Amino acid sequence: MTRVVRLNRMRSFLLGGIIVVVAFIYIIEHVYDSCGGRAFAEALCKQFEEGNVDGVLCWDLCRRKTLQLRSCIYDSDGYRLFYNGNYYLKVLESRLKSFPVNLDGAFSKPGVGVDVKEFRQMVGHFVDVKLGAGSHDEVVKDLVDAADVNRDSRVSLAEAKSLWALLKHNEFFMLSMLRGVQHVPSLGGFCGDMYAVQAVDYTPLYTRPAEGWRGTLFSAFRSWGWMNWNYRGKLAVGLLEFVSEIYHHRSSGMVLICDVSEKAFGYGDNYDLMVVKVNALRPRNELALLIENRPCSSDADCRYLSDCVFRCGVERNTCSADLVWPNLLQICRLLHEFLRPNVPRVIRAELFLLLDRCNNLNSTSPRLEMDHALVSNELRSLLWRYVSDYVS
Repeated sequence: MTRVVRLNRMRSFLLGGIIVVVAFIYIIEHVYDSCGGRAFAEALCKQFEEGNVDGVLCWDLCRRKTLQLRSCIYDSDGYRLFYNGNYYLKVLESRLKSFPVNLDGAFSKPGVGVDVKEFRQMVGHFVDVKLGAGSHDEVVKDLVDAADVNRDSRVSLAEAKSLWALLKHNEFFMLSMLRGVQHVPSLGGFCGDMYAVQAVDYTPLYTRPAEGWRGTLFSAFRSWGWMNWNYRGKLAVGLLEFVSEIYHHRSSGMVLICDVSEKAFGYGDNYDLMVVKVNALRPRNELALLIENRPCSSDADCRYLSDCVFRCGVERNTCSADLVWPNLLQICRLLHEFLRPNVPRVIRAELFLLLDRCNNLNSTSPRLEMDHALVSNELRSLLWRYVSDYVS
């Protein structure tokens, strides 16, 4: 009898423990909203139900309830990223700092009474400021078409408000403009100004040695850790393709890479290049407007991020719209470090000759466009001619 009582007590204790653990997990997941995703979803769905925003993700989040904003990570650009399958849902961190989350007034433009023609003009003016002089009808059409969530060939006020809010996000604008470019992540849907970006889980091109004795020790063994040179050659071809693609992308003008570091690019299982820091891409015209006439005493005062540097005009001590060096030159410096270890002897001399030519590109030369194309094409041709027999 005593043994039966003990067994019953043990069962009761075990069952009680299981109930406590399950309840604890439930509370953590459903009550404790550490990322602020649940509060943000409620505020965004309120805007959706009131007809202020729209988007494919709104229906999944607010009506079908198949989308939840739970676990998140933070990025250096001021966003919280909620993982959702193959995509990250990106929300401005500033949206989540207040409690309760209040989005009233966040989607006020365009106002009631603005028709589709006027909205296209609004978007067109925004694009012209970003990209400068020229015809940008194709870019404007792509953006307005993206706002037409239900594909009824009309743009509702809620769809227009969502797109207008999304255009304030540089990453969304750049990915929309570079849609179809092989080496950038793809865009998913959106709801208001929350948007989905392909989850890029890529390894940096390489690891730079630390300073001091640790870096010296690391450098001594570093050559053992490099990936096979043929794969490095394939990645270099991809990087050169990307730079050529954005040098004059469609009718969009020049796009600059303002972070040309080993961590700004990565690769996956097939050694295909991917741009990791999309927010470091900026239209040249937009940067020139941002930096031109800024007070300066040296070129360093005319810098945006680490690698977009404009010339300081010494006569007036203000920044000019002239770049100190073209993007390809900086890419070649990166490639010199990336490709140098264990470079095959058969192409060594020609490769370094081309990289030296690239390092001497002059951003003020009237022949820059021709020189840029020639050096880029010759580098790609040399590298691909060598690696194409070994990689796919």
